[in-house]
Amino acid sequence: ESLVHVNAAGEPQGGKNRDKTFEKRSRARAGLLTIVASLNLLGCSDAPAPLSVEMTFKATNTADHILVVEGRTNLPAGSPLKAELRTREGVVMLRDTAVVRHETFFFDFNLKNLNGLSLYEVNVTFDPETAPLGVRRVTGLWGQALEGPGVSQLNSRRIVQRELDVILSSSVKGKSWEGRDFATMDVSERARLTNELEKEVETEEQDRGAKLALARAYIAANPRELSSGTRAHMLLKQVTGAPQQDTLTTTAQGLLTQIEAQEKKVEELKEKREKIARGDRFRTETQITPGRSVGAFSLGSSFRLLQRHLKLSSPPDFSDPDRPVVVRPTNFPGIELIFNPLSRKIQSVRTTSSNYKLPEGFGIGSLLQELQTAYGMEAVPTPKYTFLKTREDGYALYEGRITAEGLEIEIRREVNPNFALPVDRVYAITVFSSR
Repeated sequence: ESLVHVNAAGEPQGGKNRDKTFEKRSRARAGLLTIVASLNLLGCSDAPAPLSVEMTFKATNTADHILVVEGRTNLPAGSPLKAELRTREGVVMLRDTAVVRHETFFFDFNLKNLNGLSLYEVNVTFDPETAPLGVRRVTGLWGQALEGPGVSQLNSRRIVQRELDVILSSSVKGKSWEGRDFATMDVSERARLTNELEKEVETEEQDRGAKLALARAYIAANPRELSSGTRAHMLLKQVTGAPQQDTLTTTAQGLLTQIEAQEKKVEELKEKREKIARGDRFRTETQITPGRSVGAFSLGSSFRLLQRHLKLSSPPDFSDPDRPVVVRPTNFPGIELIFNPLSRKIQSVRTTSSNYKLPEGFGIGSLLQELQTAYGMEAVPTPKYTFLKTREDGYALYEGRITAEGLEIEIRREVNPNFALPVDRVYAITVFSSR
């Protein structure tokens, strides 16, 4: 069909109409090639990852005869949506369009020309053919990445369609804000209804429904309203302060519970920070982690940050760049912090305190045989001992060292002079970097 016959003079046959047809087809094909080339540049030549489409929405018939459709979806931001209000026979009565922003979308239909009580269907559609290139990069050029409920094949492409049945009545008695979801609402629409609610609360002081709705509107516009002393908090207290117990009371109490939970969380975080500032974690954390830490004393921690938590008999001397600096804080007996003199950061931690334990529960005073049983002889071999001294009670003392990944264990052997039975125990544990 794309062939054009020419005459002997080289001119297309068929006159002007044939020329126009050829020109239109050429433009259409050039346009399609441009789209494909653009998508390839964006990376769409590779198959996009599957996208399991999620879409939920609800419709509210307001007192001013506006059908508001609000929903959420995981379609990419910028996805164009089309909504249709249809009769039960499928006749389209009204149409509207929207764009996905922050995973939400919003439609409204003017119902003033629809009279009586009727059952209608709201149909929301996403068609990748009408989407911008950035969206099609995620969904696929023809929607091939789309999957899940509501996804169907339409000719050569895949689209998303969701439906919802609604009953429309010309005699609605409620308010335009009743049943509305302020969190998913368009900003301008929420501002309009908030202004309407503020006037309602001012003139109808006993309208608990309006007060609850206004509190929800404030919270949707600013999450910080979900705290004590705010406008929303005061409105919620007024709703729950009424003698009657109804759904308004239950809903308001639920929001107040959220406020209490949030404030409790903030208070716990504040207390945790205060404990850190006081250095409580240095007294409460006792686990030895090879290659990382002894309790809260972590490798790489700077002396500048630690010094306010340490009581020292004298300040450390970092003047010699070739000599590691050993710090023994008097408020943490059995702890030795070895600092790099240049960086002034902890390069190893040694402890002789039984307060600190390995994850399996072993520590200072544990028998060597217990470690060998737990970790195996290959990981914890019997060390070579060197004579240390003979105690006043006659026991001979020997010392051996076992080095593992990020860990050195010092073993003391005691030999009974009467029975010559050795007892091997952990005397000290040093954590160092295994890098």
